[in-house]
Amino acid sequence: YLDSSKPLYIEGVTLIASSGNISFNQVYYGSLYFKNCSLQLAAGTGTQRITSSGYSEIILDNTSVSFSHVSQAISMSGSADWLWVNTASPLVGTTPTSLFAPITLYSVITCRGVDFSGYTGDIVAVSGQNQNIKLLFDSCKISSSVTLLAGSPNGNAPTDELINCWDGTSVLNSRYTTGGSTITERTITLTGGAADDVGAFSLKMVSGSARIDKWVTPITSFWIDVENTAVGVSKIATVEIVSSASLNNDEVWLQLEYMGAAGTPLATVANSRPTTPLTANAAVPTSSASWNSSPATPVYQHLQVAFTPQRAGRVRGRVMLGKASATVYVDPNIVIT
Repeated sequence: YLDSSKPLYIEGVTLIASSGNISFNQVYYGSLYFKNCSLQLAAGTGTQRITSSGYSEIILDNTSVSFSHVSQAISMSGSADWLWVNTASPLVGTTPTSLFAPITLYSVITCRGVDFSGYTGDIVAVSGQNQNIKLLFDSCKISSSVTLLAGSPNGNAPTDELINCWDGTSVLNSRYTTGGSTITERTITLTGGAADDVGAFSLKMVSGSARIDKWVTPITSFWIDVENTAVGVSKIATVEIVSSASLNNDEVWLQLEYMGAAGTPLATVANSRPTTPLTANAAVPTSSASWNSSPATPVYQHLQVAFTPQRAGRVRGRVMLGKASATVYVDPNIVIT
């Protein structure tokens, strides 16, 4: 194994394990940076792993991993932080069934500029408890057949995010948790609403039948930013939504961050949901906004938060979905009036 109590930079080296594991930071917690390297498991046995434990930071820069058995994988225990960047051919040799498995305790996996388009297995496989994983793909290639999160973790903590990724057909901006998902939608969109270089889009939020608690673990949209120029006057922030049934303000709401303190950018947080769990709920206000398409039996509503900014600058918000087995389409624009 390779341990370091200091930051360690390694370039142009091939590490081959003909037996046993390639193990990092079993004792010490120094950061390891691999540039133009190759990590190879050559034993041909299913139990062999590339593994790290403790408070590890492992950086793979234009570095590939090679497997010799379908059950081999990268595994983590402790609090591991893996960053994989700038790699056109990340996986060589035998294609593993699961790339990261098992994962225990809290781990963060970030991939930026990595081409996984040839991989169709499970990116992360989890089971049971202690599976608190944060997985981010930023500007990567991803196969449309890949499974991001396989298994049944205990709790709502695992999060997979795709930002500016490509599946061969579409740009992907998505978030997946054990409680539900938020994905880019190109058909059901607000007329005159959000658009990017591809065209009009909305955010489709889908909650599952379990792992949802409206006060603790709602499904969340991506943050929506808008510039505000008003100071010291009451304003209303509005976000348009549509779904197939009328929703109450304890089922879907807008969380807003704004600069509510004079002389400082300190954020003030406000919500359109009921003030406390004991506060009576109310229907979300209906809206007359027009959508280019709609779900079955559409109900058009809008989420609103009244606020008084004390500094000009950024206002940001996100939609929270706390109802199980629900689908909501969100126009990712905040309109301040």
